[in-house]
Amino acid sequence: MMTTDENVWTKGLTLVTDLIHDVTNTYAVDTNRIYGSGQSQGGMANIAISDKYPDLFAAQFLVACQWNTQEMEALKDKNLWILVSEGDTKAYPGMNDAVSRWGKLGTKVATAPLWNSHADFKSMADLVRQIEKQDAAINYTVFQNGNHMYTWTFAYNIPGIRDWLYLQTLDNTPVSFNESGLSQGEKHEIAGEVLSQGLRFYNGKTEEDAAKALAYFKEADKLGHMKAARYIGLL
Repeated sequence: MMTTDENVWTKGLTLVTDLIHDVTNTYAVDTNRIYGSGQSQGGMANIAISDKYPDLFAAQFLVACQWNTQEMEALKDKNLWILVSEGDTKAYPGMNDAVSRWGKLGTKVATAPLWNSHADFKSMADLVRQIEKQDAAINYTVFQNGNHMYTWTFAYNIPGIRDWLYLQTLDNTPVSFNESGLSQGEKHEIAGEVLSQGLRFYNGKTEEDAAKALAYFKEADKLGHMKAARYIGLL
């Protein structure tokens, strides 16, 4: 009902997008922060909807999925985190092709050596940070070995990717936090992610980039990041 390997728009996709738009128009939804995620067919549905409605999602976490890669060229400027397994015979080659196409269109894609899905919490956090340091809007990570269904048994247990997702906004303005409700550990974790977002714009060439970077650094400083003030001063 939702998606097929023929990569065509379906009645199910119309139903889902109609539902999203109805909820958005009826309730107090922040349209600057609508997120998409899904595994397998859910990921395919995410891509199809994002292709057709490019201004809907602020960011997407796409797990073990693929779509018509020519259509996916439309996502070249989106905030995406893609995770597949090396042994996934459809998603892995499909996403490799999509990443290659984005590169030819001038889009920077953050990549890394194959990930160990059994890495401990600290090691996995380090792997996420290595991707974020590349300051790209599209992040592409691959589990070593594994297969299609294997991917999502680990994908949604990676806090760094989840935090990255929820810090993205459609207009690239920083998310503002009420830090009074956060523990010191939570503030520390979120502050690092916010600073990483600021660094994406820090070396930009426009005044708009500098303004976005400054806003992120101020938010990170409010959350107590020790390096934030330095970047504020440099700007």
